[in-house]
Amino acid sequence: MKYLEERELIDFLIREIPKDLLAARPAGFIDYCRIVGKLWLMLDWVRELPERYEDVEIHHRLFVLSRNLNLKPPIKDILLTILLGPKYRDIPFLVQRLLNLPEEYALKLVQGHGFDELLSYVEREGLREKELAYPFLLTLYNYVSNKRNLGLLKERGIRITLDRSVERFLGDGFKKLLVYLERPANLLRLKETVSRWLELDYSELLRRNRLSYVLNAFVKHILRLEREADFESLYEKSVELLLNLRFILALSLLIGSEDKLDVFKTVLSKRFISRVAYTAVEEHVNKELPGAPFIVCQEPYNPRSVFSEGINFIVVYDTLKNFFRGVIWDASLDAAELYYSERDKINVIGVYWKDLEKAGNTLNVRRGMFVHPREGLMVEADFTPPLEPDYFIILSLRLYRERELHEKISSYILSSGYPLANPYFSARRADDKMLTHFYLESYNAEIEMPRYLFFRKNTSRSCIERELKAFLRDLYTKRIVVKPNHGTEGLRVKCFSAISEGEFNRAVDYVLHLLRGDEVLVEEYRGNVTYRGLALTLRVVVSWNGESFEVEGGFAQVASPSSHITSLTHGGKVININHALSHLTLSKSAGTKTERPIEESELKTLLDTCKRVGYAINQNLKEGEYLKYMGIDLVLELKGESLKPVVLEVNSRPSGLTYLRRISPGLEGEANVMKNLFKGVVKFSRARM
Repeated sequence: MKYLEERELIDFLIREIPKDLLAARPAGFIDYCRIVGKLWLMLDWVRELPERYEDVEIHHRLFVLSRNLNLKPPIKDILLTILLGPKYRDIPFLVQRLLNLPEEYALKLVQGHGFDELLSYVEREGLREKELAYPFLLTLYNYVSNKRNLGLLKERGIRITLDRSVERFLGDGFKKLLVYLERPANLLRLKETVSRWLELDYSELLRRNRLSYVLNAFVKHILRLEREADFESLYEKSVELLLNLRFILALSLLIGSEDKLDVFKTVLSKRFISRVAYTAVEEHVNKELPGAPFIVCQEPYNPRSVFSEGINFIVVYDTLKNFFRGVIWDASLDAAELYYSERDKINVIGVYWKDLEKAGNTLNVRRGMFVHPREGLMVEADFTPPLEPDYFIILSLRLYRERELHEKISSYILSSGYPLANPYFSARRADDKMLTHFYLESYNAEIEMPRYLFFRKNTSRSCIERELKAFLRDLYTKRIVVKPNHGTEGLRVKCFSAISEGEFNRAVDYVLHLLRGDEVLVEEYRGNVTYRGLALTLRVVVSWNGESFEVEGGFAQVASPSSHITSLTHGGKVININHALSHLTLSKSAGTKTERPIEESELKTLLDTCKRVGYAINQNLKEGEYLKYMGIDLVLELKGESLKPVVLEVNSRPSGLTYLRRISPGLEGEANVMKNLFKGVVKFSRARM
C-alpha cells in the first residue's frame, strides 16, 4: 500500500471498521468472531505504522487528529482504541460491550470455549476469510491446552479447506499445522521427540513464560548440524525454519499443559520469530557471547516492578548486529558494580528506536531489553505502562544510513528535553573525517595525525593525479590509505603502495570511484609498530565522567598476513589490548626487529592523547552538547627509542564494545564498557534533582 497522508490514514481506518459493528447486533458467535478478527487485523496494521513510516510520533499525531474529528461516538471510540488503545486480548471485550452482547461471547473466544462452534463452521465452509484466521488460532491453542479436551483431540482429525488468500496471509507454517491436525497423534509424537532432543521440561518453561527459550533451543539443536559459519545465511535459514514450524511447535508444546499462549506476541509476531532466530544464531556463531539466556516475553512488564527506582539509561539501537546484546549485558554489569544507592543506580535498557513513542514533549519507551535484576536473565518485553527514560545514548545503527538515523533519533530525544551522550550536533565532527582532522589539529599540536589530501566531489582526474604525485613526493613510505570522508569500521578503505605506475593509476581510479558517493581522504599510511609482524590498530573508548574525559578501556585489531587494514571487514581480528601492548614488534632502522612491551611513560602518553582527543573534538561546545562517549582509533610509531601514538579517526557510535578491557598491560584487564560515563550520568541526575 502506498504511503498516505495522516488524514488519509484516518479515513482509511474509518472505512475499514466493520459495518456490522456500527449498524446492528451480529447474528451469532461466528459473526462476532469475524468482527473481532477484522479489528485485530486493523490493530496489526496500525502497530506497523512506526516501522513503515519510520516515525515514532505517528501514533500520537493520529490520535490527536482523531480526537478533533467530528465523528459518531462508536466510530471515535473504536478508532481511538485502535490507535493508542488496549492489547489484542481487550478487543473482544470492547466489541462485546459496544454491541451489548453477553460476556460469554468474549470468554468463548479468549478462553477457547468456542472452538467447537468455530471449528464446525470452518470445516463446513472452509477457512476463506482472513478475519477468522486469528480467532481460529486463538481458540485452537486455548482448546488444546485444556487436558479435558486432549481425549477429544486424539479421537478426531480436523480437516479444513484453506482459501489461497488465507494461505498467503499465514504462510506455509499454517498449512503444515492443518496437516498435523488431520492426525493429532503426530503432534503428540512431535512433543515427545522434541522433548528428548532438548532435554527440557516444557511445562515448567511455558509456565514461566519461556516459549522463546524453547524455540531458541530448538533452532540451536538444528544448527548444530550446520557447518556453515556465515551469520546472515544461518539467520535467514533459521527464520524460515521457525516460520514454517512455529504453529506446529507451539501447539505440540501446549497440548495438555494448562497454560495459555499469547499468540499475537509469539507465533503470529514475525518480530518475535526473528528475535528468537537471531539470538539462536548469535549464540551458535559466538560460543563465548557473555550473559544469560535471552528471553522474548509474551507478557508485558510493569517497569515499576522491575526498576523500582534509579536512572533509566536508554541505549537506542537500530540493529542487533555485532553482538549488541552483549553490550547491554556488559553495561548492566558496569552499572551494578557502580551501585551507589537505590536513587542513583542505573538501569540499562536497550531500545529499538521505533519502540520510542513521542507524545508532545515527552518520550516513552514501549519495549526494551534488559537484564532482570532478580532473575539474572536478559529479557525483551513490552512495558505497560510505558517506561519513562532519563538519559540516552545512540549505538549500533545500520552502516548504510548511520548519519541519517543518528540525526533523526537525536532530534527526537533532544527536542523532548532529554540528555544524550552523543548528540548528532557534536557526533558529526567525528563522522566527518575532514572535520576530525580540523578540530584535533587546531586544538593541540601534541595530537598527531597522518598527513592527508582532501578531494571534493566532481574533482577531475587530472587534478587528483597532480595533487597525489606532489603528496607522494613528500612521503617516506610511499604507502597511502584511501577512504571515504564518511564511514566506519574500515568499509571501503583501501591501502595502496603507490610506487609503480600501475598501482598509482589504481589508486586514482579508486579515488574517482569513491567520489561518486562521497568526498575522499587520502592519508599517509602510519604505524610502524606491529603485533608480531601483523599491522596493529588500537581502539580506545573515552567518556565524560561529569568532570573530565577519562579512558574506559580498549581493544586491539590485527590485520591478516595479506593486508595492511586491520578492520574485521578486511579479515582482521580482535585481540585483548593488554596482550597486544605486551607483545609489540618494533622495526629498527637497520632492518632488525625486536619485541617488547609498552613502557609506563609511553602508556601514559597514549592515554593522555586519548583524553586530549575528547576535549579537542568538543572544543567551543557547551557541556550539554558534548560528544561524551567516543571510540578513538590509533596506531603506534617508534620515534627514536620511544613509542608515540598517531590518531587515525574518532567514532561517535563505537562498535565492538563487548571486547573492551581496562588498559593494564601484563594483566587480562576487567571488562569496562561505560563505568566512567555512568559516573557522569549520576552527577547529571543529582544536579537536576
